[in-house]
Amino acid sequence: MNRKTVALAAAAVLALGAVAGWLVAREPQGPSAPDAPPRPAPPVEIARERPPPPVDPAQLDRQAQINASRDQFLSLRVAFEGGRPDERSRARLEPALRQLWPGPAPRWSAPCRSRVCRVAVEQAPPGWAEALRDAPAVRAMADRVAPDPDGPEAVAFVLLAAENAPSGAPALEEVEQRLAASSRVGECLRSATQAGTVEYELFVDTTGITYVRGGTADVATQTCVEDQLAEIINTTATPAKVKSESRRISLRTR
Repeated sequence: MNRKTVALAAAAVLALGAVAGWLVAREPQGPSAPDAPPRPAPPVEIARERPPPPVDPAQLDRQAQINASRDQFLSLRVAFEGGRPDERSRARLEPALRQLWPGPAPRWSAPCRSRVCRVAVEQAPPGWAEALRDAPAVRAMADRVAPDPDGPEAVAFVLLAAENAPSGAPALEEVEQRLAASSRVGECLRSATQAGTVEYELFVDTTGITYVRGGTADVATQTCVEDQLAEIINTTATPAKVKSESRRISLRTR
């Protein structure tokens, strides 16, 4: 055997030894550890329907009154801004304002456009808006008095009734009588879940009959009666020119 053959054989032996050592190193040296169990998924929160918060009828009534005051003020402001100066209307209203505020203070102004007058009072005393709305001389000629419920200034719009307009009181009396005689309203009151009252303040003017709801009865009862009231109002005639009036109605559950 020559030297070249011996060298090749030795290289082959070394290569086989290396492969055997690599295979031995890859063999497990003991029992393999079991696979770790999968981590549980985080719990899924099931969405549950929550009951609505309790409804406070008194709070709903207060909000309804605020919204009605805003609507009246804004509607008369739009009418005033679109009207023409009317000295005749101003001459009708100013004597009532002088009777209400006879002294040098507070100072006030009352420009009128058509039959809408803008009453602005400087350094207004407390309760000025209520005094203006409830003054007999103002009530005798005004269809509506709408103080600004949100503004920092003492401003109110006064809608004067048409001269020699008939009173709207008969229309409100008809609404009250039909509401009291309604068998469906009686069913609403008898089915109430708690003792309480259903109250309305009715208004009539040249725009028709409107109302503000009040009372302490449950919401379902108030809604039931209100549906009947709306039908009665829709079928009650009012004159095209009418002196505005208001009327309070109170019904008690049974």
